[in-house]
Amino acid sequence: MPATLVLTRPAPASLRFLAQIEAVTGANVSAIISPLFEIVPLPHAPLGDGDVILTSANAIVALTPEDRAVGRTAWCVGEATASAAGAAGMHPRSADGDADTLVELIRAEEPSSPLWHLHGRHVTGDIAARLQCAGFQVESRAIYDQAALPLSPEAREALDGDKPVVVPLFSPRTAALFAQRSPFAAPLHAVAISQAAAAPLAALPLASLTVAETPDAAAMLRSTCRILQSAE
Repeated sequence: MPATLVLTRPAPASLRFLAQIEAVTGANVSAIISPLFEIVPLPHAPLGDGDVILTSANAIVALTPEDRAVGRTAWCVGEATASAAGAAGMHPRSADGDADTLVELIRAEEPSSPLWHLHGRHVTGDIAARLQCAGFQVESRAIYDQAALPLSPEAREALDGDKPVVVPLFSPRTAALFAQRSPFAAPLHAVAISQAAAAPLAALPLASLTVAETPDAAAMLRSTCRILQSAE
């Protein structure tokens, strides 16, 4: 019985991920997009001079044209965020990894201060504090909220059915929001980006739990494709 894929990130990111899965697997995937949060820009004072640090492409939609400042360097956690920053007119530098690799890249390249870490209201990694300890002038600023959403009726129906469901979860907050919407009746195969994202799922009766080899989009793609194919 082919598995259903339930994608819980905002629609643009979910559609990109679905396209990547279908390109890798060479098959049309039965997928339901049901974001568990939406991005809501928060009012914030204009940024001063300096580079920005972006740990999510979600921050791009909350930037004003002045914030983006054509040519401003954006230090990005991965390729998806770097691509969004480039499309917004900034000069992206990608760490191709996670928060740890981003911190190491910035420390190695030593960009001039000040730096602005622009993030959501719910954030992990403590990047600003780590760079401050290394001698950088960094301001941490929440410029958007990740407002929680309910599961869509289609997602709820799939999760309450008897067909296998595969759910990739890209952050601890998304995993926590998903767990809060349990119980689920379907055989559930969860793919978590990290051990921190896997932790909120501990009480769920999962058919399987896979933690990506590394906490990045490429590893999530590999793991999700593998589980989708084995869960059929």
